[in-house]
Amino acid sequence: MTKREVKFTREQIAAYAAASGDQNPIHLDDDFARSVGLPG
Repeated sequence: MTKREVKFTREQIAAYAAASGDQNPIHLDDDFARSVGLPG
């Protein structure tokens, strides 16, 4: 199986969050993500 890596810019993530209505800080704030045990 071929492995593919895709990197998203902060602007792309913010645009997706705005379009989807998902403003969860886990997706938008590295410090918050780390505070709940995610890599940020």
